[in-house]
Amino acid sequence: MAKFPFTDRDGQIFYYNPDEVQSSALGYVVVKKNDFVLCMRDENAQMYTLPRKNEVSINVDPTGEFKIISYVIRHDKPFKEEQTYEVFEVGAVDLENTPLEWVKMADILLGEVYFDATQKSGMKNLLVRGK
Repeated sequence: MAKFPFTDRDGQIFYYNPDEVQSSALGYVVVKKNDFVLCMRDENAQMYTLPRKNEVSINVDPTGEFKIISYVIRHDKPFKEEQTYEVFEVGAVDLENTPLEWVKMADILLGEVYFDATQKSGMKNLLVRGK
């Protein structure tokens, strides 16, 4: 049986047989302002990530939502992961005393900032959808 490529958060590609794959689902929150998205800075890994749905609470309905399937490595195991992205368009937001930073979407897609590679497909989808 042919092996299939899976990506870890550093962007490294590993190949696994389809019968070794587990299924999972994760939800992310995308707070967007023009060409910027709100990211968390993971100090241990020295990279940016999107906040997970269970890490933030927003009291308004999202302006958009989409799902993608990503083939990722989590805890050294291959997962076929359904990723849900809830998108919130915002105006001015006070970020004082938070671990969040505005990061330019082009910088994420062009690799100008070190970003979690398991979420890059979501960023590409966000750009294509124009939300």
